[in-house]
Amino acid sequence: MAYRNEVGEKRMKAKKTKAFEVDTSFETADLILIPAPWSATVSYGGGTEKGPELVRKASHQLDFFNPLFQCSYNDRIHFEENDPVIESLNSQALNWLKKLEAKKTPRFYDSINQASQSVLDWLYEKSLKASHQEKIPALVGGEHSVSEGILSFIGDKYKGDYGILHLDAHADLRETYQGFKHSHASVMDNVLNLKQPPKKLVQVAVRDLCESEYKKIKEDRRIHCYFDEEIYTRIFKGEKWAVICEEIISQLPYRVYVSLDVDGLSWSYAPGTGTPVPGGLSFNQVLYLLAEIKRQNKKVISFDVVETSAGGENQNFAERNGNVSARLIYYLSGLALHSYGKI
Repeated sequence: MAYRNEVGEKRMKAKKTKAFEVDTSFETADLILIPAPWSATVSYGGGTEKGPELVRKASHQLDFFNPLFQCSYNDRIHFEENDPVIESLNSQALNWLKKLEAKKTPRFYDSINQASQSVLDWLYEKSLKASHQEKIPALVGGEHSVSEGILSFIGDKYKGDYGILHLDAHADLRETYQGFKHSHASVMDNVLNLKQPPKKLVQVAVRDLCESEYKKIKEDRRIHCYFDEEIYTRIFKGEKWAVICEEIISQLPYRVYVSLDVDGLSWSYAPGTGTPVPGGLSFNQVLYLLAEIKRQNKKVISFDVVETSAGGENQNFAERNGNVSARLIYYLSGLALHSYGKI
């Protein structure tokens, strides 16, 4: 890409890539975790650019045997280092954002939009490289906008023959937000407008959205939204979570991409995330829902976990965010590896 430079390449080669207590190389791994330290369009709390390193640090604290698969698979995962060029671009974009907030200069909107597009292009190429070498690409965010990059690749690879399971407090269906086309609040609208969009978007735990998003959900037949309030109304009336999960996953086609924004969970599990909303799912509810994909013999083709945040100045928040996200990523890695017959 145009923004890569020789110094950045040398810095990346000099770094180690140990995660989940091993240092599995790209060549020997089956699944590649691509970190995207990006936070240029955050609209409330910041710190999502630190998400990948919070996950890497917490990943060493896990036990790696997973009873669902009856094995450990941490040695099948390669977690790449943060790209220094992307880190630098994010810092530059955050400076533009500060100037924009101070002066409302239109050219900074264009600069941030162009930088966001560069990151999405970079993620497409990283996903393509992994896939060409018969690896499963997956994404560690970063704000949610970055999911568009890997999903653009997934759409092209499968020619749109897949569905998205989207766990989130927000619908992310705004055409633009705060002047940004590639906003974290617009990611699913952008994905639905790709050249190869998914067949189905199934949203779970949404509890914060605007009127236009609600209208889009009701009018676009590709979207099926399980609003948080509706889920808990059913539970309070006596319906079992297991039954609701069966219904949710049955809405999806055979190939499933999971996009998991950690604010979809109750904020007791992900405190300090960028845009927290009361309500949401418990950690165990999420794991049960994800395991239902396996129970229904559907294939997890890839995934992302996004909006892991440093939580401002509260170090406890940062550590809890990293811990929860690392566990979700490891669990999803198992589902993807199992889907491809790698474990």
